[in-house]
Amino acid sequence: MVTLFDQFGRPVQRESKQPLRRPLATAPITDAWREYVASGLTPVRLANLFKEADTGDIRRQAELFDQIEERDGHIVGEIGKRKNVILDVDFQITPATDDTRDEGCRGG
Repeated sequence: MVTLFDQFGRPVQRESKQPLRRPLATAPITDAWREYVASGLTPVRLANLFKEADTGDIRRQAELFDQIEERDGHIVGEIGKRKNVILDVDFQITPATDDTRDEGCRGG
């Protein structure tokens, strides 16, 4: 078993061996109240949309991006290239140092 350490070098004790059981939050597949954000979009409305996203409400920004993808095949292709490029990347996790506390990164 791997021992984890906090930022002060103290071993971290696991409190419970049982997994937490709580309901999963799910998003609706279709939204009956979809807002067509791209219709009548002005620079002021776009700026307000981005300000909302900056404060944490990303719903309208996500709807706008979905509508842009629906309307422009070139954007769909470009986004697809960027999403698919990571499929061929080999990932490797290595310890930061040779310290025994970092050896847990190797699965040891």
